[in-house]
Amino acid sequence: MDLWNQDKQTPDKTFVILVLLAFFISSCAHVLIVKDPLSAEESFQLGYIYHTNSDYRSASYHYQRAIKKDPKNWKALYNLGTLYASAGRFEDAIKTLERVLELKDNQDIRNNLSYSYYMLQKPCDALWHFQMGKVKNHELFELLKPHKEFCLHWEFREWTDTGSAF
Repeated sequence: MDLWNQDKQTPDKTFVILVLLAFFISSCAHVLIVKDPLSAEESFQLGYIYHTNSDYRSASYHYQRAIKKDPKNWKALYNLGTLYASAGRFEDAIKTLERVLELKDNQDIRNNLSYSYYMLQKPCDALWHFQMGKVKNHELFELLKPHKEFCLHWEFREWTDTGSAF
């Protein structure tokens, strides 16, 4: 295609239109990427769908987007922490689940924290969360039981009578 009309020394109209159209399309696409139409809850729900379909990378991405939009979205934080633990990223799991504890405290959160600390060979932290959350996980209990005596003398955390199995 001849880009210039030989007789007028001006750009071919088709070429100019194509260049402007390409510029316009690329500009619009860029704007669409920058602007995120999903709410924090919608991002969380999308992450949950990916999570249940075992697409953990996409789930993690959408959970992180939900957290960025709403840092107090404890469900997205919890699910992200659970994903990290499932992937063997226990330090990331602990950081994330500790953030969840600032917003909400329950057995599931404490169970996952306890397990993550145990996997990082920090049995006293694991026992503390197990006890504080009154966790009812028999398998984890059996893993932590041999460390009970050592950790009861460990003074990093304050132990209380919570009525747990220990």
